[in-house]
Amino acid sequence: PGRAELHVHRGHARLAEGKLDDALADFDLAAGLDSTLIAAVVGRGVVLRLRGNLEEAEKELTRALAMDPTRPETHLERARVYLDWKLLADAERDARESLRMRSTSEGFHLLGVVLLEKGDAQRAIRTFEAALIASPAPLLRKRIEEDLAKARREKEKQK
Repeated sequence: PGRAELHVHRGHARLAEGKLDDALADFDLAAGLDSTLIAAVVGRGVVLRLRGNLEEAEKELTRALAMDPTRPETHLERARVYLDWKLLADAERDARESLRMRSTSEGFHLLGVVLLEKGDAQRAIRTFEAALIASPAPLLRKRIEEDLAKARREKEKQK
């Protein structure tokens, strides 16, 4: 890999360590070295969302989608921004688009969270069940099971 890609890899590693400022600096360096490197733009969007700068995060992720609209993970990241912003229709649209491109437990989980936020416990339950079928990693499986239980409680309250 070139220098730009190395900065993206280091940015992801720093992001995993919770070092948001360092991760952003690496993604900035990567984008400065190669302005067409979508992973750097997406990385910037993720860090900006985690820092609470939703408007800038949405701009970066929308820019990444303009560069390549076929990346399901970019749709998923923008769906997270919209969910944080409580723009639930937009979050649902992007989560569904991500799932249309590639079915993942992470995508089903996010869609289930959106549906539950919208008050649709029954569809959220079915979506969380689909997320569990997609064989997620143990930590994600635990989060899905917790959200599934929450959706079932919400459904009982709605009766």
